[in-house]
Amino acid sequence: MSASRPKLVRTVPQLRQTLAVVRREGKRIGLVPTMGALHEGHLSLVRASKTECDFTVVTIFVNPSQFGPNEDLDAYPRTLEADLDALAQCGVELVFAPAAEDVYRTGHATWVEVGSVAEPLEGECRPGHFRGVATIVLKLLNMVGADAAYFGQKDYENAMQNFKAATEKGPDNADAFSNLGKVEYKLRQYVEAEAALKQAITLNPDNAVNYKDLALVYNANRNYKALIETVNQCHAKGGGDYLTYYMLGKALKKEDQSNEAVAAFKQSVAKKSNYYNAHFALGQIYQSQEKFDLAAKSFKAALKARPAPFYRADDAKLITTGNFEDDLDKLAECDWVIEVVVENLEIKQALMAKVSKQVNDTAIVSTNTSGIDVDAIVEGLPDGFRSRWLGTHFFNPARYMKLLELIPGKDTDPAVTQRVAEFGRDLLGKGIVFAKNTPNFIGNRIGAYGMMYTVNRMLEDGLAIAQVDAILGQPLGRPKTAVFKTADMVGIDTLVHVAKNIYPAIPDDPQREAYRVPGFIEKMVEGRMNKIYEEVCLLEQPFIKDDKKKVSDIITEAIQTTGENITVRRFARFQLGGE
Repeated sequence: MSASRPKLVRTVPQLRQTLAVVRREGKRIGLVPTMGALHEGHLSLVRASKTECDFTVVTIFVNPSQFGPNEDLDAYPRTLEADLDALAQCGVELVFAPAAEDVYRTGHATWVEVGSVAEPLEGECRPGHFRGVATIVLKLLNMVGADAAYFGQKDYENAMQNFKAATEKGPDNADAFSNLGKVEYKLRQYVEAEAALKQAITLNPDNAVNYKDLALVYNANRNYKALIETVNQCHAKGGGDYLTYYMLGKALKKEDQSNEAVAAFKQSVAKKSNYYNAHFALGQIYQSQEKFDLAAKSFKAALKARPAPFYRADDAKLITTGNFEDDLDKLAECDWVIEVVVENLEIKQALMAKVSKQVNDTAIVSTNTSGIDVDAIVEGLPDGFRSRWLGTHFFNPARYMKLLELIPGKDTDPAVTQRVAEFGRDLLGKGIVFAKNTPNFIGNRIGAYGMMYTVNRMLEDGLAIAQVDAILGQPLGRPKTAVFKTADMVGIDTLVHVAKNIYPAIPDDPQREAYRVPGFIEKMVEGRMNKIYEEVCLLEQPFIKDDKKKVSDIITEAIQTTGENITVRRFARFQLGGE
C-alpha cells in the first residue's frame, strides 16, 4: 500500500492557516527549502527534519531571482508529481509550492545584499546570484516561521552568506544568530554553531528554542555535561519536549546516572507516547540493570561456594562485575583478558570481534575453551590481536586444580606464550602443559574418554553411581570426588559440550564411539538437570537393590512423565510413595 501524499498548498495564506493549527498543538516545525527535482541529498535532509521535528514543511520553488541573464530558467527541471511521491515515502506532512508572482509581488523592491562576503565564492562568476538566494531564503523563513531549517552541504556558500550577512547587518538580532547557529550545526560546524547560539541566548535569554538548539550541538559533539546544564535551562524556560528529555536521558546515562536517565526517558515518552528511541533507551537500561543484578547475584553465590574459590574472603573486593553490552570499554585498562563463555564457536567469535576493538595494543587475550579450535575463534581478526592470543585452559575449580594447559595459536608470539607460562607457574603455582591445537587438547581428550567410558560401563554392569565413585575415588589414590562428583563440579552441560566437540572432529579415531554421550545424560541436560551425583545417586538405591530399574530408566521416565523442568528427586519420591 502506497504512502499518503503530503498536503500541497500554493499560497501564503493557505500555508499560514495550516501551520497555525500545528503551532497550537505545540509541535516543532522543520523546513527543507528546495527547488524540486529531488534526489537523495534532498531526502536525507527531509529525514533529518523528520527525526528532529514533529512536522516537516518542504518548499518547492524554482527561484527566478538567482538565475542570471544567460542562464536558462525555463530549462530547469520541474517534477512536482515525482517529488510528491518521494516525499510521501518520507512521511512529509506539507509541501509549499508557490507561484513566482505570489513570492515576488508586483513592485517588489526589497533585496538582501550579502556584500563582500560572497565575492571570493560563486558570486564572482554569477553576479546577483547570492542576492537572489539570500532573498528567497529569508522570505521562506518568514513565510514558514520554522523552528529549524535544513540545508545540504551543497548549500554551504548560500546558507552561510545569508545568515552571516544577517548577523553583520543586525549584530543585536538574536534571530539572525539563532538561524546562523542552526545552519552551522547542520553543517557540523559545532564550534561556530555553539558560539552563534550562545550569542543568540545572550541577546534573548528567554527563548527556550535557542537552548534546545544549543543542546543539539552538545549532543552532536558528545559534550554531555554541557548538554545536561543546557537542557535544564531549556526546561526552566518552559521549552521541554520529547526530544530535550530524550537528549537529557542519553547524557545522564553516559554520566552513569541511570535512575535520573530513566526519569528523563519516561518524560520523553510522556511527551510523545510513540517515540521509539525513548522506549528503546528505557529497555536498554532495564535490561542492563537486570544483567547487573544477575552478575551481582552470581558473584554472591560464588562467595558462598564450597570449595571456596577465594584464598581470602577480602580478595572478593578486588572484583568488579559487569556485562558484555555495557562494560566492554573497561577492557582497555586490562593487561590480560580471559574469555570464559559457553562452549560455542559462533558465540566466542562474535565476542572476540567486539573485544578486539576494546583492548589496548599490549594486552594478552586468551580463551578458556576446553577444546574448540583456538585459531578458529579469532579467524579474520587483526594480526596484532592474533599475535597476543592463545588458549589458557584452567581446570575447574581453578583455585585447586594444578593443571593449566597453554595452547598457542598459529600466529601467537612465542614471547607471549612464555610470559603467560611464567606467570602461571611462578605466581599462580600451576603445572604448565603445552598442548597442540587439536580437538580438546590433552586433559579433556583423556578425561572425557575416561568419563564416558566409565558411564557406559556402569550402565552395562548395572552398577550404582555411589558404587562407581566408591571404587574409583580414594581407594585408587584419586580425589574423593572420583568420577560423578567431578562431573558435577565441572557441570554436565560442559561435559556434553566437550564430548560432542570431540566426536565429529575425530572420524578416524578407533576409540571414537567411547565419546558418544549416553542417552540419560542427554535427557538430563534437556531437562536442565546438571548434577548426576546430587540428583540421582541417593535416589537410585532402592531400584538398584530390587533390580527393578537402572538409572537410565529412572531419568528417562522422570522427564517423560513429569516434564523437563521437574527434577528427578521429586519424581523418585512420588514413585517411592514418599512426600
